[in-house]
Amino acid sequence: MAECSSHPHFLTLPLELREQVYRDVILTSDSNVQILRGCRQIHAEAQQFVFKRPLAFDSQTELCQWLNRVDKRYLRHIDTLRFSVVEIDLSPLLETSYYSPSTRLHWWDLYEMEAKELSAALQSLSNVRDLTISLPGSVDSRLVRDFYHALLDNLAHIFPKLEHLTLPGGQRSLEFVEPMRCLHSLRFNGYTDSRPIEPANVLSRMPHLTELQLFGPPYDMVDERFRGDKRPQGAQPLSPEVLHHIRPLTSFAIFEEDRPWLEKPVYFNPPFLQALRSAHITSLKKLCISLDWTPDQDAQDLLFALLSDSVVRDLTICWPGLDPSFLLCLPASLETLRTSVSGALDAYSLVCWVSHRKTDLAVLEEIELMADRTQPETDRDPSEVVPSTLRPFGRISADELQDAYLGRRMSHELEPAIDFLRGMGYRARQGSCTPGLFDEGKKPMSR
Repeated sequence: MAECSSHPHFLTLPLELREQVYRDVILTSDSNVQILRGCRQIHAEAQQFVFKRPLAFDSQTELCQWLNRVDKRYLRHIDTLRFSVVEIDLSPLLETSYYSPSTRLHWWDLYEMEAKELSAALQSLSNVRDLTISLPGSVDSRLVRDFYHALLDNLAHIFPKLEHLTLPGGQRSLEFVEPMRCLHSLRFNGYTDSRPIEPANVLSRMPHLTELQLFGPPYDMVDERFRGDKRPQGAQPLSPEVLHHIRPLTSFAIFEEDRPWLEKPVYFNPPFLQALRSAHITSLKKLCISLDWTPDQDAQDLLFALLSDSVVRDLTICWPGLDPSFLLCLPASLETLRTSVSGALDAYSLVCWVSHRKTDLAVLEEIELMADRTQPETDRDPSEVVPSTLRPFGRISADELQDAYLGRRMSHELEPAIDFLRGMGYRARQGSCTPGLFDEGKKPMSR
């Protein structure tokens, strides 16, 4: 390592400022950990911030192995963790059966040993505040599911400071979250095997719960519970009545994908939207609706009416064929907007609507356009998607927009819209429209 004397200016800063630099540098990119090679003092001071990055593991076994190797001094700095519960290695059954029949292991012995090892390993991560535990849909072993639910029952004891909990897999009950007195954000598919009143009772007793995200319905229910009558058996989704029982929400999200065996949407439907409006219209600051299907007009009208009367500051709205004219319904409180567009012409239309409402949306600062790849570009003329009353619109030439988009409409490129929005003073960028939170292969920053 280089000597510290080669960095006199940085190391003369107060430690608080140096730590802020370490945090900003290390948490933004994997490659930035090279700062640790600067000198011994920098390595000693900055090492803790490597462990503050989100950690992700493909299995509970991989997590335990990593915890056994890492320096225990740094584990207290880990606050974000994600791992999957998967089938365990059963090969020891074959080994003991062949070499020592009298001490033969049983499969339940292996799961019990795995449970004890995982519980002991997780005890060293008591400062975790953001936790995601996945149960892959391909796992259909009852043993694995029992293992998973036993782990959920111990979460409050293992992670006493937990604030954010994400559970892509199903759960038999929500009783395990009630002892989590610090929890204020819950993300799950909403399905439990309990009576509908039980989730309402549990969530209503959570003193700090202000953020709720629902996604699903779960894929695994198709294989495990589908019996040919177009609906899953046993487990029931969260009911709209729950929204009337819980404390006022500041953040609410629905990530819902179409399922052929369901006759109607589970969460994005009139009863849920009416309950959300009735109970949380004055408290809601952040709203996210992400669907992989186009909702019916009644549901759209209810959502847009809710938006127009709300005080939402941060909005994400994404579904195939979303009409950009929904901007007419946005509240004056809006600061951040993320929305899907199916191509160049829709982006052209959205820019026009944004310009039309620029005065009304005075605090809007950030816009993200998410490319919806499910909707093919068409041969529509721009005049068909943008009302003539919106053209011309101030600083931006409609002819200039039209020329730019006619040359790009088959390529789905949104750069012209981004450029025009930036020219209007917005922080604009392009993203991708994904209806789900937990697409395969998407993980937090790797360890």
